[in-house]
Amino acid sequence: MRHGDIPFAIRLTNLEGWGITESDFERIIRLDPTGSFVADLGKRRVGMATTTSYGSEVAWIGNVVVEELVRGRHIGQQLVQQAVVYLRASGIRKIALYCMWKNAPFYEKLGFIRDGRFLRLRRSTPSYKPRPEHNQRRGSSSSHLSRMLSVDKRTFGADRSKLLRYLLNDNRYGELYHSNDRSFLVVKTYHDISEFGPWVGTASFDSDDRNLIRRVTSEYRDKPIELSCLGSNRKVLNALQKQGFSVANVGYRMGYMRKLNIGNDRYNFLLGFLDKG
Repeated sequence: MRHGDIPFAIRLTNLEGWGITESDFERIIRLDPTGSFVADLGKRRVGMATTTSYGSEVAWIGNVVVEELVRGRHIGQQLVQQAVVYLRASGIRKIALYCMWKNAPFYEKLGFIRDGRFLRLRRSTPSYKPRPEHNQRRGSSSSHLSRMLSVDKRTFGADRSKLLRYLLNDNRYGELYHSNDRSFLVVKTYHDISEFGPWVGTASFDSDDRNLIRRVTSEYRDKPIELSCLGSNRKVLNALQKQGFSVANVGYRMGYMRKLNIGNDRYNFLLGFLDKG
């Protein structure tokens, strides 16, 4: 995939309703100029897959999609296999992806193993009025960002600092919040929705974190909010339910040929990027 393929990639993902923007694809290519792929059928582009690597520890496969009219010709399978070949040749130790439940059998046939279940949640209409809170708002200083990146590396299990710095420093749509410098929440805003995550912590989910999600949710009440949470994080899910979030879909984290065993799911309150890990 090159920069000239971005309009095609946007058209293709828009047909799926994913809402991925030009800046998203630019960031993916900037992180790894040779790590994403476009499938051609004759002279026509018909499919794509992207990858994002975090050092040599782990890489994520995402945005695997093929035009509906040519599905069934194993083009998606070839895209995933090409991505795996590329990542393994690059020395990546672990390869992962997130997928919705209906796509899990497709990836299992290609050697991926279910490693955890997550819920995709959405809040379409506000069910409460905003109210003031006592914990601090935005962690915009370099010290807060540095602290967040350190916590994120331990919680996620790999270094996402380059991606997160691009999002928070170079992209005006990214914003960082924190709960008493113990948990850190990234909010990404688009023209039609807001996306919450990643949200990582240094300790178990507590009352400060409940206050944080209540306050930030109220600040972004003008648009629908979407986010993803591991099914094992019951305290987080209960807090989100109280703020009007409901389950929109269910999916799995999957590892290639083995379970991932990275990071600390207990402190991984919200997933960050379904297509980038």
